[in-house]
Amino acid sequence: MYQSFASDVSRTRALLNQFLVKRLADRGLSLAPSHGDILTQLFRHGEMCMGRLSHAIGRDPSTVTALTKKLVAQGLVVTRRATGDRRQTTVALTERGRALEPAFRAISEELATMWEEGVSAEELACAVHVLEVVRANLAQALEKPADSR
Repeated sequence: MYQSFASDVSRTRALLNQFLVKRLADRGLSLAPSHGDILTQLFRHGEMCMGRLSHAIGRDPSTVTALTKKLVAQGLVVTRRATGDRRQTTVALTERGRALEPAFRAISEELATMWEEGVSAEELACAVHVLEVVRANLAQALEKPADSR
């Protein structure tokens, strides 16, 4: 059994985040990868309610609220109460936010080219499959009560 898998995944994630932050900074953007997650969802889906956005990026609603407030302060998104249900808040890109889409696309393409270097399509598909199984196993384990040993 491979004992350092979790550590390897964690280090890889840290490097991915460093890469993203650096490439964003190279374009004059001071954003965290978690902000990028929100913007990417809005690029794909347009206006979204906070609950759906939270689910889409796998973050707690309170975290999404805090991240969104920072994006509002930067003029990249706006929030408003949903017309059908005043308890819901929707998030939408501003013109300034929409203007970032080409930069995000370019960074994503650079990242994909970089991580595919030296890796066959079959190896990459296997890696994706392994990560999907590990995520599913962890999600299932979180739903079970802790062992009382």
